[in-house]
Amino acid sequence: MKTCSYCGRENNDDATQCSECGTDEFVTPVAPLTEPPIKHGGVDEPEETSPEDSIQDPSPFGETVVCTTCQTFNGLDVTFCRRCGAPIGFISTIGPLESVYAEGFAYRQAVQGRPKLIVVFGIWLIFFPCLLVSLGLILTILNEGIRGIVGLLFFWLFVGFGVICAVMLYRVTRNFLTKPKPAEPRSLK
Repeated sequence: MKTCSYCGRENNDDATQCSECGTDEFVTPVAPLTEPPIKHGGVDEPEETSPEDSIQDPSPFGETVVCTTCQTFNGLDVTFCRRCGAPIGFISTIGPLESVYAEGFAYRQAVQGRPKLIVVFGIWLIFFPCLLVSLGLILTILNEGIRGIVGLLFFWLFVGFGVICAVMLYRVTRNFLTKPKPAEPRSLK
């Protein structure tokens, strides 16, 4: 089992992202020092197996949910995919913390690879108005003068928000224009 370095949740060994928070950074466990099994009268002791080793399906009833991002089979009770961290459970849409993780997953997917054109339009639709509003508020504060510590606090808050919006727009647009399109799977005829 891999342990997430951000939230501490244990994930399967084949997971590329945490099923709880979507982070792709895991703590690398140090292998414990083990001694070879002791033979008693020339017969090896049978290895102990845990109940998790005997279950092949993620669910004891054989019911699974397929991740739409990576097509991995997951148990019914999971909120995020055990392999890629994509939101797949109902709780990921209504839970306050889970919805933040799900939104973060969507933004990470938009800036990591080559996004689709609809994703580029969506990101521009979300972040460009926010960038314009933050720039307008920054200019308003500068025209009227920074008054006190509260004015300074709001100024830097709007600057930070504007930088986040600009970086998001830049990265998504750059990835769309520079990264090659993924290869289409060949169909068998």
